[in-house]
Amino acid sequence: MASISTAGIGSGIDIPGLVGSLIDAERAPSEKRFDSQEADILAKLSAYGSLKSALSSFQGSFSQLKFASTFNDVTTSSTDEDIVTASGSSIANPGNYALDITSLAQSHSLSSKGFSETTAPVGTGSLTFEFGHFDADSNSFISNDDKTTRTVSINSEDNSLQGIRDAVNKADIGVTASLVNDGTGFKLLFTSNETGKENGLRISVNDTSDGNDTDNLGLSQLAFDPDPAAAANSHMSEDLAAKDAAFTLNGLSITSASNTVNSAVSGVTLTLKGTTTPGSPVNITIAKNDSKITEAVTGFTEKFNELVDTLKQLSSFDPSTEQAGPLLGDSVVRNVESQLRRIISSSSTGADGNISSLSTIGITTDRTGKLSLDSNKLQTSLTDNRDVLAQIFSAKGASTDSQVNFVTSSKNTQTGNYRVNLDVMASRGILEGTAAPALSDLTNSPITIDTNNDSMSFLIDGTSSGQINLTQKSYSSGAELAAEIQAKINASNSLINAGSSVLVSFVDGKLQITSAAYSAKSSVEITAIEGATDLGLAIGKGISGTDVKGSIGDQQADGLGTILTGKGKAEGMILEFTGGFAGNRGTVLFNRGIADQLDNIISQFLETDNLIDSRTSGLNTRIERINEQRTALNNKLDTLETRLFKQFNAMDTIVAQLQSTGNFLEQQLATLPGVVRNKK
Repeated sequence: MASISTAGIGSGIDIPGLVGSLIDAERAPSEKRFDSQEADILAKLSAYGSLKSALSSFQGSFSQLKFASTFNDVTTSSTDEDIVTASGSSIANPGNYALDITSLAQSHSLSSKGFSETTAPVGTGSLTFEFGHFDADSNSFISNDDKTTRTVSINSEDNSLQGIRDAVNKADIGVTASLVNDGTGFKLLFTSNETGKENGLRISVNDTSDGNDTDNLGLSQLAFDPDPAAAANSHMSEDLAAKDAAFTLNGLSITSASNTVNSAVSGVTLTLKGTTTPGSPVNITIAKNDSKITEAVTGFTEKFNELVDTLKQLSSFDPSTEQAGPLLGDSVVRNVESQLRRIISSSSTGADGNISSLSTIGITTDRTGKLSLDSNKLQTSLTDNRDVLAQIFSAKGASTDSQVNFVTSSKNTQTGNYRVNLDVMASRGILEGTAAPALSDLTNSPITIDTNNDSMSFLIDGTSSGQINLTQKSYSSGAELAAEIQAKINASNSLINAGSSVLVSFVDGKLQITSAAYSAKSSVEITAIEGATDLGLAIGKGISGTDVKGSIGDQQADGLGTILTGKGKAEGMILEFTGGFAGNRGTVLFNRGIADQLDNIISQFLETDNLIDSRTSGLNTRIERINEQRTALNNKLDTLETRLFKQFNAMDTIVAQLQSTGNFLEQQLATLPGVVRNKK
């Protein structure tokens, strides 16, 4: 700001004060206008923030109600949680169950003989771990179809007890190795990671340290075979046998490989912790979780009413105080409120054709626009027809075909009744062998696998298995041979990494190898084989699998495996086909409930670049524009101030000159003869 320290000395006028007053007078109207505009904009920004907060709070109140599974949620209780606990999912049905537990499942645990130290060499080669159990009836080891045979290589760097322990644990094959000292020496323990009879261990050895796989020297010391006939070649001790849990459920005898049982009662997981005293069962109760739904519906009505209060506060006018809300007459508020009320008052049609709305379950709107809840009517709905509650609130699909499962929908899926038709059912790739003479009577004439017929290679779902080698022995049943082939194929690391596996069966004297995947990419191909005629197998590719193909709502859908994904009005609807046939598969009724619709519309209100965000962005732009105008005003007033000082200083200089001239003339006149000054 320009200033002159001696301004006004000539005229005696307070030039800085005068200029300051003129500048302030020029600034005041614009500043007042800017302040008023800014205050109004900030009030609206704050109001939009309050609106978004209220909408978000309301949206959170029905976060559970938008899921159909919420209405099937259950509570569980146990009369003795030290013995057994229970948890239930949305598919569980209410009921009471009495459990008598006679034994718990346990893992198979083996130990080696004692060693004097843990770092001395034991042997080199490989350890092959198979999972399963010895069956006395068939006198054979039955492999666990769900577990792959795994081999761990032991080289000269890890051939000690410590090295073998670390190599097995690093391989992550489902077996934990550990070292213990029982006072007689260090022992190597192998324990199956999973409990149950089917997870027992058989350990075979390829002992390269001495070339003998059966003696009690080198790596052979770690061999174990549960077959009593092979006891001479089995050198590890069985400390804990692989055992299933055994219990009765309402008098029905049940066994389980795990102490976590989720197959006894549909939708219920039982966790067994101990055994019961005979005649003193533990009682498990499964009940519908009414309190969760009641709390959710109550919270829904309360938060909606809070939203109504917020909308009223932001957009109303009080005639007594003549005070208006910051968003009075705002189109955004009107749009938000009208869309929410339209959804709140909407209705839905059930599979039985009945039309239901919020009033059906006891929620009505009063004359102030708020919701009122009749708790008794809600409880009646919970007791008599929970499906109506789910239909009113959640996005839900119901199929008329029990083998067509509604999986999910998207925000674009439209309400409607959709016809479902399949052109092709999903299938798995399969390769079927021929009825070879060597397989015709295995009970009386077992097939011998040796170096002439133990090697083969496969392409499973397009992934190479690499060369696999069957265990060289005599097989007296087709099931045993099929289990061996399956175990060896599924033990391929490349297949494990690709997520591919097979199922091998022996049907009508023929081997069948089936990919585990349902897909057009599902296939089984033999790329190399020894002794093909013995097994009835040959190099070649079997029949490839197929993806499901069909339509949802008369529009062709996208098929992948057993999954069909809709298009058009059914966009985002996903159906899973668990069985059945090609052709007409009934209908799927899809309802987009009130909570689901509200969730979608509020998400749109709150997302970036949408209704509220666009309005607040515009207001922030106006704030920026006002700041620019303030800057422009300051620049303008700085220029004006400089000009005024220049003008007043020029005036002051002239006045000073005039005063100086006047003083000079007065002095000159005073010296003239005959001039007399008139003194006042």
